[in-house]
Amino acid sequence: MDILKNLKLVVLDDFTKISMFPSVRKFFIDTMDLKLSGYRDKYPQGVVPIDGTDFIARHYVVADTTKGELKPIMGYRALSLQQCYEHFWSFPLLGLAQMVNSPRHISLIQSAMNHSKDKRSKLSYTSCFTITPDLRGNKDLVKTLQDLMMVMHQFYMMEDTNPHEIFTVGVMRFKVHETFEKFGFIPLTDAEGQLPDMISPYLAGEKVRFLSTTKFNERLIELTQKYMSLWDNRIILDSNTLDSKPTLLPKAA
Repeated sequence: MDILKNLKLVVLDDFTKISMFPSVRKFFIDTMDLKLSGYRDKYPQGVVPIDGTDFIARHYVVADTTKGELKPIMGYRALSLQQCYEHFWSFPLLGLAQMVNSPRHISLIQSAMNHSKDKRSKLSYTSCFTITPDLRGNKDLVKTLQDLMMVMHQFYMMEDTNPHEIFTVGVMRFKVHETFEKFGFIPLTDAEGQLPDMISPYLAGEKVRFLSTTKFNERLIELTQKYMSLWDNRIILDSNTLDSKPTLLPKAA
């Protein structure tokens, strides 16, 4: 497990509420740089993995502490429907379905949104999964980061006692959907069967699959145990922790 020695998990929640801290601003910018460099390496020029939701979403980040700083090397964002309501923002997954004019996707997502509102359960959308390009040659580290990408979904689920449905989108070219499905995500289905894969205009025409889950399988729960100490020692950057401790971002030690 030496590979974990220099890794730190960081959870940054709703940057708009903590942007007054200079070190938090730096970490947020570094996280955006990670996303830009990761996407630039895999997609055509013009694909931009950053939008307004990055300012209000929760970011799950793995940071390298080798040089005594927190350098983001893998991350993704998780955006709840409640965060969208709080900031008067439309739910981006619904926007994607509407953009490609897919009535079945639209109907299913709207139904999930209505159910979440009526039952006061949580509905979220995770997206923009990125690993820094410089590390992609390090197969052991990349495998660990891929594990952590999924494990942090389970930690995200564990943070709430209320029922929680997580939606995500897998890019078919990278076989991301296979990883998601291996750990408990399932393709969206309705009375007619599995919904068709779609072409994403945001990703320059990449074919994507919509998936969701309300419970991860035993395989992921088992894997989670391997990384529990990382989670227990995570850094949380949100308005609750920083309001009581108006200091700079903790050192990586």
